[in-house]
Amino acid sequence: MKTPSKVRELLDELKQKQTTQRVDPDTSNFMLLTDEEIALILARRAKRLRIETHKRQSDIADKASMPVSSYSVFEREGKISLASFVAIVRALGRIDELEGILSGTLSERIKTLEQKDLATPIKRVRLGKNTPH
Repeated sequence: MKTPSKVRELLDELKQKQTTQRVDPDTSNFMLLTDEEIALILARRAKRLRIETHKRQSDIADKASMPVSSYSVFEREGKISLASFVAIVRALGRIDELEGILSGTLSERIKTLEQKDLATPIKRVRLGKNTPH
């Protein structure tokens, strides 16, 4: 007979396998995923970027002013506070990518730019004797 802790471990392992199959850091559609799966995708992207830049976990953790154990849990499980996530993104040199989050849809931003453009008066240019035609 299996103990409750063994059963829990087996269930966690099964859940991890299901999540791993659904979560591809490059092609996942966030609309179809749970919050936990999205966090895991972001963690995997951070890990991939760290490895591509030949950094150790300790390098990123030091730059983000956090314990290596906290950074390690983030990469493994996707669990981290928002402030710590921002620090990690900054440590990875990608802080500019956060500017677009929650700033409106692309169509809303285009509409705003178009309205600003329409609000700017067109300046007349006077052609004088010394102005080439």
